[in-house]
Amino acid sequence: MSKYHEYPLSYPANLKLKVMDLDRSVKFYTEVLGLTVIEAGKEYLLSADLKNPLIILERPINPIAKPPHTTGLYHYAIKLPSRLDLGKFINHVKDKDVEIVGGANHGVSEAFYFEDNEGNGIEIYADTDEKNWFVDGKLRMVTDPLDYRGLMSLADGDIWNKIPEDTVLGHMHLHVDNLEKNAKFYELLGFEKTLELPNSAYFYSQGRYHHHIGFNVWNGRGIPAPPENAIGLDYYTIKVSTEEKLSDLENKLKANDYLVEKKPEGIFTKDPAGNKVLLII
Repeated sequence: MSKYHEYPLSYPANLKLKVMDLDRSVKFYTEVLGLTVIEAGKEYLLSADLKNPLIILERPINPIAKPPHTTGLYHYAIKLPSRLDLGKFINHVKDKDVEIVGGANHGVSEAFYFEDNEGNGIEIYADTDEKNWFVDGKLRMVTDPLDYRGLMSLADGDIWNKIPEDTVLGHMHLHVDNLEKNAKFYELLGFEKTLELPNSAYFYSQGRYHHHIGFNVWNGRGIPAPPENAIGLDYYTIKVSTEEKLSDLENKLKANDYLVEKKPEGIFTKDPAGNKVLLII
């Protein structure tokens, strides 16, 4: 387990996607990504460690395509335990029918971008040595070419049978309508800004991770949330460390007039852009 995705930090733990074709999506996530179905029914829960869901899939009633220029998912990022695992995955998908978007060396990580069968953006990445993330106290995150040849050569002969058990949801990257309004929301949840692309995108984390949450205005400013039955992100989950911390966040959300909806699984809220967040312990 990544030390940046465990107690005492808050961190993204899983997400739920609304899909048009449930059977095709389950096939993609099991055969391409290598997740395992641990519960099937109205919802399909898919897991890396065979215990905890990483991706949840459901077909909404009367699903429609997500309209353009709306808030929601830019991509979600799956963090693999090692660079070798990333090379194995790239070798695994290179000959499959997968929409590959590209790759980059971000300094803090090496990342490979693609889309699932319904166009949801996915980043799969491995962190670099954390000693090099911050230079003079500032996060150094760049976009340089990915060393495909080195990664694929490193993993030559290794077969990707399933996703490693220590895989986690590394971060969420969202489309929002307003940077400052959403910054206040995530700061209230206890995240601190690590990087700002002026008038473009903000990145937030706890514990000096490079980022647990990113959000941008690349779909436009003042854009609406998609309809409830639109395919794409339903919600994502943030795991908080203790019941006391969850109670404290509930009080802060109420005091600042954010949605607080208590459910058996936790507390649902929404960021100002309408992205739904489930808080759990």
